Amino acid sequence: MKHLIILRNSKRALLTLLAFAALTGCDPHDPIYEADPPTPPVTPVNKLTFIPEWKTSQQERIPHEYITRFVSTEEEVYDYKLPPSRTSVDNDRKAGEYTVYAFNEPAGVVSDGLSFYVNYDADDADEPNEPGWLFTSSRKVKIADNQDNLIDLPMTPQIGILHIEVECANPTGVTAVMATLSGLARAFHLEDSSLSDAIERDIPLTQGTDGKWRADIHILGFVDEDLQNERIWLSGEIQYINTSRPFDENVWSQVKDFNQDKASDTHQVKVLVGME
Repeated sequence: MKHLIILRNSKRALLTLLAFAALTGCDPHDPIYEADPPTPPVTPVNKLTFIPEWKTSQQERIPHEYITRFVSTEEEVYDYKLPPSRTSVDNDRKAGEYTVYAFNEPAGVVSDGLSFYVNYDADDADEPNEPGWLFTSSRKVKIADNQDNLIDLPMTPQIGILHIEVECANPTGVTAVMATLSGLARAFHLEDSSLSDAIERDIPLTQGTDGKWRADIHILGFVDEDLQNERIWLSGEIQYINTSRPFDENVWSQVKDFNQDKASDTHQVKVLVGME
């Protein structure tokens, strides 16, 4: 009899638990019971990523910052000032086609829009003896919304270095050598990658221990007209104690490839002057 009472009580307890579960049970459609909960919405990427490639082996010439200029087909202009490494910014441009120009602003180079000018004869104490290293790039791009727009920028040097060496055939009694170089461009225009404003530049020659006179100058290059005429002149005079002697040397053959390879530091002009 005792066992029968216990069994009956157990059945009552089980029925009570089932009833309680039925009254308080969870909704089978509750999200916590769904096999695949909904994926949260993903915010679309909407970026401009600039990837500059500096065409130089001299790391110290790479600027600390540079400018990219977007010009739309409606001639609207937008500038970004960026560090020299790969950089992403929020895309605040409307979708469409643009021309992108990139350039830095080195000491000794003055920009006017997309034209750059150097003053080779600057004697201002605040100006460098030689213009700094100018790099530029230009390309067409198509910008789209809701994506990472990758913009590769090959940054080409527009100022190169030219080594000049003048040797006097008769160095006895020479006190100084004065020289100018013709056909030098004073302006570079990024829109069409052209050089203009031909000038002559004084060359600051100094004498070495071997008796030769040398200078390393930074230049934009040579204007096309003088190159096509095959006439680039290194002119000047040798100064002696009591007299002087002029010289004119056509150095076109030594500089004719300068404009195409400003990244090279091997361009040089060597002349022997003062021969009888």
